[in-house]
Amino acid sequence: IAELIEQGKRADPVVLKNRFEHDGSLDDIGGQAYLSRLAASAVSIRDARQYAETIRDLYLRRELALIGEDVAEVACDFRVDKPASDLIEQAEQRLYEIAERDDRKTVKSIATAFDVALEEVDRTHREGRRPGYDTGFGELRDWIGGLKPGQLSILAGRPSMGKSALARNIADNISQAGHPVAYFDLENDSGTFALALASRRLKIPYADLYEAKDLSAMDFERLAAFRKDLAKQPLTIDDRSGVTVSYIRNRCRRIKRRGGLALVVIDYLQLLRTHSKYDGNRVYEIAEVTQELKALAKDFNVAVLLLSQLNRKVEEREKKRPQLADLRDSGSIEQDADLVMLIFREEYYLTRDAPEKGDVVEREKWEARMRAVAGKAEVIVAKQRHGKTGIANLSFCGAEVSFGDHV
Repeated sequence: IAELIEQGKRADPVVLKNRFEHDGSLDDIGGQAYLSRLAASAVSIRDARQYAETIRDLYLRRELALIGEDVAEVACDFRVDKPASDLIEQAEQRLYEIAERDDRKTVKSIATAFDVALEEVDRTHREGRRPGYDTGFGELRDWIGGLKPGQLSILAGRPSMGKSALARNIADNISQAGHPVAYFDLENDSGTFALALASRRLKIPYADLYEAKDLSAMDFERLAAFRKDLAKQPLTIDDRSGVTVSYIRNRCRRIKRRGGLALVVIDYLQLLRTHSKYDGNRVYEIAEVTQELKALAKDFNVAVLLLSQLNRKVEEREKKRPQLADLRDSGSIEQDADLVMLIFREEYYLTRDAPEKGDVVEREKWEARMRAVAGKAEVIVAKQRHGKTGIANLSFCGAEVSFGDHV
């Protein structure tokens, strides 16, 4: 094997079988089957970091076990001429030394932390951009810059407001810019997601695509070309339903190892499965989920965009524009999130409240109002830990189920 590698040749089971075909010693140790097992047991360099972390964890455990044995031995040996307080101090010192070794990645002096932050500021200044991954929408960029690594962002709205459509659009824009995105769609299948992207990018009504209606030969040619573009796009979709945060974390680890990861989108919070230990207490369940997703963002240094429903109180008010307090099971969501965005489309509510045709005056007022809000959407930046709050105006196309810059 060493000779083949030095010659720049592959040392796989097929090549080695030919090399040792007339060598009886290979048969003695299992022949071709042995070579196959040997190849299968090879360790990929892509997993080196994970293996190294495992070794390091085992080392720390071994050190802890040794300290425990020593402490027990000394504590039980009354010939040792030291008071118990001194023994405790020695044990604490040894534990502290181990903790110090494990703190190198997370504990920094304030000067070191400033150096790291200043590098990011300098890079952002040189590149002439705001920090984070650009959502692709101008007014939203003005308010939030981008979705930032290490932060948990919430995108919330009532049903039919378009939160899934906006999240798909953001994922599409960011992945088109070359940043790898993992999208966990707990509600719809991946085919629905793909057709929605095609509808948006090719300007073909979604219903026509879904029902295969009124599609021309030219449309099918465009769809084939679109397929080729998608093959270059670093966008991964997982449409398994009823998953846990642990499942999402494991999937993200694999995706990041294969080709990096910038943004994780989860559609949506209320469909995530939680542990049974809370016995259906939704407030505690949601708190655990948001804390785990915040930890995922920090541990993987990725931006996490979590979709969430708003409660029904919005529908009961005369003014339907949502507020932070409308977040369903809200306490921990609002607390853990670095950014909270709420979607509002007045057109949706006005359409449902159309007056009778016989009431001419009210009908004219309603039609005037409909013209004013048709195709418009608001993304309300209700909370931003590192910035201001306000309203970003977007356009909305119902036929293509997509958002765009406000005109």
